[in-house]
Order: sequence, then structure tokens, then C-alpha cells
Amino acid sequence: MLAPEQFNSAFLQNHDLQALPRYASARSFAGRVFEDLDVSSHQAALSPVRLLTVEQQGRLAKRLRRAEGEWEPREGSLSPA
Repeated sequence: MLAPEQFNSAFLQNHDLQALPRYASARSFAGRVFEDLDVSSHQAALSPVRLLTVEQQGRLAKRLRRAEGEWEPREGSLSPA
């Protein structure tokens, strides 16, 4: 469903490491299409915020819970916490 092609990292407030997933192609969920317009630029600001409705949030939560049991790490990926 998500499978980012890469992660950018950033230190916010000079002490918190943030991993930002980046997507080379569009992703769709619950009838919405999400595009990472700045995927090719490491210095660009994040794409505009797109909020999900309460119904879409519920659908996403159910999908992630279901996928949690199916998760298998790819070579070189981090294991789930």
C-alpha cells in the first residue's frame, strides 16, 4: 500500500531525527490520489497537506491493522517495533 521508494532524513530542532518517506509514483487510498510532488528534491518543502475525512481515517486504521499481521521485511529494511 505505501512502500516508499526512499526515505529522506532530517534533524528537527537539532536533536530529533525524522525519517520522511518519499514516493516516486502516486498512491491512492479511499478514493483519494496522493502525489509526492517534491520526491526528486532533497531540499524541497513537503507537498501540501491533504487531510483525510473521519471515514477515510477509519478505513486507513483498519487497513494498517490488517497489514500489520502480514508485514514481512524487505532486505535492508527495519523490522517493525
